[in-house]
Amino acid sequence: MRGLYTPITQIRREVFISVARAAYENLPIESFEDVPYEIIQGEVPQYRDSVYKERAIVTERIRLALGQGLRPAEIPTATVTTGITADLFIVFLDKRKEDGKLYVIPAACDACEEKSYFVTSCHNCIAHTCMNICPVGAMGYKNNRAEIDQDLCIKCGKCYNACKYHAIIKNERPCIAACGSNAMIKDSLNRGFINHDKCVTCGQCMVNCPFGAIVDKSQIYQVIKRSQKTDHLYAIIAPAFAGQFGDDITANQVFCALKDLGFDYVVEVAEAADTVAVNEAKHYLEHVGEDQPYLCTSCCPGWVALAKDILKEDALNISSELSPMAELATQIKAKDAEAVVCFIGPCTAKKREQQYPNIRPLVDYVLTYEELMGMIIAKDIDFESYDKGFEAADVSRDGRGFAIKSGVAKAVERTCKQLNPDKPIMLEATDGLQNCRTMALMAKAGKKNGFLLEGMACPGGCIGGAGTVIAQNKAATLVDKFANQAELKTSYDAIQKKNQKA
Repeated sequence: MRGLYTPITQIRREVFISVARAAYENLPIESFEDVPYEIIQGEVPQYRDSVYKERAIVTERIRLALGQGLRPAEIPTATVTTGITADLFIVFLDKRKEDGKLYVIPAACDACEEKSYFVTSCHNCIAHTCMNICPVGAMGYKNNRAEIDQDLCIKCGKCYNACKYHAIIKNERPCIAACGSNAMIKDSLNRGFINHDKCVTCGQCMVNCPFGAIVDKSQIYQVIKRSQKTDHLYAIIAPAFAGQFGDDITANQVFCALKDLGFDYVVEVAEAADTVAVNEAKHYLEHVGEDQPYLCTSCCPGWVALAKDILKEDALNISSELSPMAELATQIKAKDAEAVVCFIGPCTAKKREQQYPNIRPLVDYVLTYEELMGMIIAKDIDFESYDKGFEAADVSRDGRGFAIKSGVAKAVERTCKQLNPDKPIMLEATDGLQNCRTMALMAKAGKKNGFLLEGMACPGGCIGGAGTVIAQNKAATLVDKFANQAELKTSYDAIQKKNQKA
């Protein structure tokens, strides 16, 4: 859970800090062999049944934080750096080992039971609705209380929904419950396993696993090493950064910190969000209701991946506009041939998007706010040493509002009204992959004709992304406050001003 500092949060952060510190201080690759012992000290286990198991799991975390795969099972003596050479940075650039996937660390998975129902405080009511509704006779009574025969139970949940006292509880694997794309399955040992053909890399399984068994790869090491070799490293930061590093930390302080971390330029992704909103508004006005039944927004890569899988041949109704991340990278590289672009945001799915063939030439690296926090601590950044003042950027309130559920749809709607006040606009916005699935299926069935459909894979939108640091509700308040500081209100106004300057 974001905003709650747990032992899992602590270990993830310590791993990111160790990797960042090694990169900044140019420590040899071999130094990573000591990190599991630095993070898990002594002989008494803190979290699991063995200190050796704890170190083994940290070892896998370090490898993934270096952009590498899990240790090869066929090599019994595999260590932290097995298969990693001193030219890790160069190898990464040449071979693109980063694949944007999520991984289950086998040793960390508790092999939770998939789904089961249990009776807790039965009131021994007269109606016995739980017994009467059970289709297979699995619900019986013993010692004046309801009891479920687990051998007969088919896990349909009818008793769970029928009990008026809520005395029946559902026990479910958190990772499976959180996965809206049906990508989380199990291996032969009942451990979690991800079907990458279905996974959209939203990271909600990672956030919800209470054992910290699911991990994403990182590019921290590669970004830092690249910063030491170029004067054209751009940090493009998504608007959900507001509040991630402290309630009172201003945009200017974050931008100054990024420059001290090694970035040469810092640009708000909201600039490109305005471009996308205007282009999607023009597309909606021109095509929806004419030669296209509805239009799905293209900003959330998790939503787009799910929608493509559901819509199949109807996927042409997904906007062909680049996401704000890719759009801004396009603009930057058109102006600076030497530009190296690193997107920084709340989203693990952006790591997958970066690997698409048409995006690879545009976006070189992707970091999350959580990973950036590791870099900030490793570099001993003090935000209070920077001026809080901020020179207003030519971005709109709507562009920054993309980070919150319905922000994209509202930005497009307001632009449509400026372009064509007489045409009625129909919108629907939803969050969470389960809700996104329902919306896509209804669109496919012809029940969303005329609509602009905005899907956000994460709860609340980008502010609920797996790479965030603070709680979703708090983030929503602070992002909204940051958005309202923009002098320009609509995306159309921002693009008009940008065109005038050009």
